[in-house]
Amino acid sequence: MKILFMINALFRFIFEMFNILSMIYIGFMSYHLSLSLLMGLIIPAGVIVIWGVFIAPKARVRIGTVAKFLLELIIFLMVGYYLLQVMDLIPIFYYLIMLVFNSILSKIGDSHYPDLFG
Repeated sequence: MKILFMINALFRFIFEMFNILSMIYIGFMSYHLSLSLLMGLIIPAGVIVIWGVFIAPKARVRIGTVAKFLLELIIFLMVGYYLLQVMDLIPIFYYLIMLVFNSILSKIGDSHYPDLFG
């Protein structure tokens, strides 16, 4: 089972990188200059800080599992909003389902193997 959670962690990292890079790219390409700085730089930077402080495996501030999941869900919905600027709703819906499933599997893995990442 431990290998399943390690593979899930790899996919989670890939999803995180895709989410941030897509927010930056879509933020800069889909909006005018003044709004593109907000949507392509400031909001993704804020998401990175929030993720690092509250959600990351080595987060400085420990929050409960439900609060962490709700914070992730808010971030996932923000990514969905960004993707909606360039894609149809159906693939975004499936992508968000994958993100939520990955997050739930990650929470299960964290409870079974809290020292998975040292």
